[in-house]
Amino acid sequence: MKKNVISLIAGLLLATGVQQAQAQSSSADLRASFSRQVSSLVADATRLSTDAGALDAVDSLTRLFGGDNLRDRLTLKRDGDRYFAGLTGSGGEWFKSLSDAQGFLFRSAIAASGSAPDDVKQAITANQSVDLTTVAQTVTTAVVDNRVLIGKGGISTIVVKPRNLVATGTPAVAGPRGTRVDEVRRDGNDVTVKVAATQRTVAGPALLSVFNPGTAFVAADRISVFIVAGDGEPAAPTRRAGATTETALSIQPGDRIDDALPGNATANFYRVMLASAGPVTFATSGPSDTVLSVQDESGNQLATDDDSGDWYNGKLTVSLAPGAYIVKVAHCCEGTGTYRLLVTAGQ
Repeated sequence: MKKNVISLIAGLLLATGVQQAQAQSSSADLRASFSRQVSSLVADATRLSTDAGALDAVDSLTRLFGGDNLRDRLTLKRDGDRYFAGLTGSGGEWFKSLSDAQGFLFRSAIAASGSAPDDVKQAITANQSVDLTTVAQTVTTAVVDNRVLIGKGGISTIVVKPRNLVATGTPAVAGPRGTRVDEVRRDGNDVTVKVAATQRTVAGPALLSVFNPGTAFVAADRISVFIVAGDGEPAAPTRRAGATTETALSIQPGDRIDDALPGNATANFYRVMLASAGPVTFATSGPSDTVLSVQDESGNQLATDDDSGDWYNGKLTVSLAPGAYIVKVAHCCEGTGTYRLLVTAGQ
């Protein structure tokens, strides 16, 4: 449990002098996705059968939200149906449920952590519940309401208000390792940034450095953001496509297929059956530089696209008559990699 929590997202540490970004355009999908991730981790934590595992879960959640590593100071003991929870130097209490004991430990650890962000501490102070689920939900709300989220495996558009900008000119923005800044626009004090994060980008707290025009060494400001696993990030392959048109995997509009190109210079094929005429959009997302092609069953190519989608993904919309069509997904440069294929009718 401890390893899984830490690998999902690191502790939320705000560097001195770093401001929180204005969450004006955080994706609602990303906010919901992050909330679901935390809820899932909390649910796993309250089902743990050993005291050590339960303590590891609390310690990981504490660092998840920016607290210190206080694992050695946490105490959890069971006596029949009762649980004693305590933090060395802060006292302890008996509780009737494991969830309440863990919630108390989580609250105590955040309160005792010098590195925990102020808004996280304030959220916990404002809610007096000790139920772990309730406490975690309260803190999660504080995070998503006060920080811009950047989703892995796609492009996120965020709006920030950097300090110390000169009166005119578009600033330069440098993203954290594993990201790419695609576009920067300025409208007064608002700076809109499009940030692409790959599947390999480390989840957790990150910084965007903002530089005044013509200045490359001293940042005018550093913006604290939060990188989360995005809904557009491909998972392990769910269904393998065919390697030829004859073995193409049958799919239909509305499907979302996670797949991978298994080797250099390979391609994946899908057969789509359409019951009615109209526009159909084919798009991939993820870290691979894909090329999409659509052809009829006779092998006549109807459309192809390389980089019209997010990142370097292919995306195309074709008006098609009822019938069967073949979709080909390949790598632009004969490489390999994962992707997610979306087929949407009527767009």
